[in-house]
Amino acid sequence: MRLSIFEDFDEQALVCFTGKLNILSLPTNQFLGEIIFYEGEIINAKMGAVEGLKALVNLCLEREKENGNKLVVEPELIDSIVNKINTPLGDLKRRLAELCERYIETAKQRPPSRVKLVARAEVIESKIDISPSEFSLLCTLSDYSLVDDVYQHNEMFDYEITEALVSLRQKEILKVIKLT
Repeated sequence: MRLSIFEDFDEQALVCFTGKLNILSLPTNQFLGEIIFYEGEIINAKMGAVEGLKALVNLCLEREKENGNKLVVEPELIDSIVNKINTPLGDLKRRLAELCERYIETAKQRPPSRVKLVARAEVIESKIDISPSEFSLLCTLSDYSLVDDVYQHNEMFDYEITEALVSLRQKEILKVIKLT
């Protein structure tokens, strides 16, 4: 999968750019997130409260949407301390393509955003095998019960969250409560 944002990455790498590549919504000019470059390499990304590779994947997918985005290059002094992504650009692009494909594959299984989820305590106590990703999701559900909040506040990739939600639902560990 070749993402359109890769051309923008290549341009910044070619000139050894240091600064931010801001992504704005085309219709509203609303700030969606930023990709931070240091000497032509991507060292971090931010989208809302999410940072690092997960934010970068979300920004790449946002860039692919039909409604369009506007890119604003903002040269700036960047401290290499903000480095959360330690992957050369070529390897990073391959990884992003794989992650975006997984995201697209599982997007159909993602529950509606305003659905409330709760864990059934009696099932958890029954010694059912729970994977590390399922455990991470259950920990997030202890603080946040809305699907959107779970995706926003869990550090796993969106496709991993979706897979864990589906698995926990199949094991009857999650109870779904629809909001009106």
